[in-house]
Parts: sequence; C-alpha cells; structure tokens
Amino acid sequence: MKNKSIVGYSIETRQFLHGKRADYCIYGDGSVTRTWKVSMVEERVRPYMHKGKLMVKCGQQEFTVKHLVAWAFLENYEKGDCIICVDRDERNCAVENLCVMKSRQLGKLTGHLSRSCPVFVRNNESGQEVRYRSVREGAKALHCSYQTLFNYIKKEYKNSCLSKYTVKVGV
Repeated sequence: MKNKSIVGYSIETRQFLHGKRADYCIYGDGSVTRTWKVSMVEERVRPYMHKGKLMVKCGQQEFTVKHLVAWAFLENYEKGDCIICVDRDERNCAVENLCVMKSRQLGKLTGHLSRSCPVFVRNNESGQEVRYRSVREGAKALHCSYQTLFNYIKKEYKNSCLSKYTVKVGV
C-alpha cells in the first residue's frame, strides 16, 4: 500500500471495509482503492455523482466519499455529522477541504437561506394580528393542515375553516 502525505497531515491509507473478495482503502485526497484478496492487485475505484454528491460503490454498498474521508482522517467526526466542502465543490473531497459540523450548527448557518416567508394572520372578530415565521408554523397554530392554509392564501377554497381570519403573506 502506498502512503500519501498532505501538508500539515500525516496521512496513511486506512482500510475501512473488508469485503468477501476485496479490501477497500481511502486516501486523504479522496481517492478510494480496491485490493483483491486473491491476486493482491490494487486498482482505483471510480467515483460517480449521484444527487449532487460524489459516491463510490464498495462491494454492494454505496458510500459518500466526503463522509469516508472524514471518518478516516478527521478526529472530531462522528456518525451523523454534516460534512461541508469548504470550496463548495462536491467533487473535491480532500481532507483540507472538509469541515465537520453538527446539523444544528449547520441549520443556524444556512437557515436564513430557506424560502419560507412570514405569514400574518388577523382574527376578524378580535382584531388581533399574529406573525408566524412560515405557512407551516401558522397552520400548526391555527390547527389546520399546511395545504388548507396554503390554499386559503391563494384564494383556492369554497368553504374554509379559516373564514374568520384574514391571512397575508409578508416579504
């Protein structure tokens, strides 16, 4: 097996999967190799893009390359953590390009990028107006389904349980 080194890291290959016919090793640059048990021939496994992520097939299982690299070389990685490519290129899965985050921390960083708009609901009887962060949150507070409130906003209803409310979508 070859050892590769990256500036700042001492990276050795790490076997992560022992199959019936082959062992698989991952390198710090994101490449994966297969070593056949019978012939001891080492060959590179070709990665492919699937739903915007670089994947590799080892035996009968599919793995995301960036998660394999993080598992093999990053000490603070735990199963279930989010792995972010620093340069936003999903094909570059080198160790120095990866960042480990908890899903809650990632949500705080990217939550403002969601497409949800605030919803203002006014009770016609009392005149009280309440602001909700999204249509889903408003539907939950009004005890109706998301689709019912969404149709009420788009004026696609005949008789609705929301007839005593005036609903506006804010920007």
